[in-house]
Amino acid sequence: MKTKVLIVEDEVKLARSLLLLLQRQGMEAWSAGDIDSAVALAAEVRPDVLVVDWMLKAHSDGLDLAQSLRRGGLDCRVIVISGYPSTDLESRLAHLKVDGFLAKPFPPEDLLALIRPQ
Repeated sequence: MKTKVLIVEDEVKLARSLLLLLQRQGMEAWSAGDIDSAVALAAEVRPDVLVVDWMLKAHSDGLDLAQSLRRGGLDCRVIVISGYPSTDLESRLAHLKVDGFLAKPFPPEDLLALIRPQ
């Protein structure tokens, strides 16, 4: 069975690059650029892995999205990406169950290593 990955990233070029990377690795992948699209896609495709940007447009928060999806019954691994690592983010990651964190820019191999089943 193919790993299903939902990418939530508002930088269009990065989202497209990640989508192509994962599809070329034989995974099923979708991308959403905002919270509403992500919620709808997650309900439809039930991803195994959520790759989510911490800071999305309109002051949206990727960590809040991940928590909301989990409270709604989505059982998936969460990988957080951010171009703005900070002590605030580190503190929040320490209190949430996330399966990985990558600071942008990151090598594609690092993302693949976090996504692939152990």
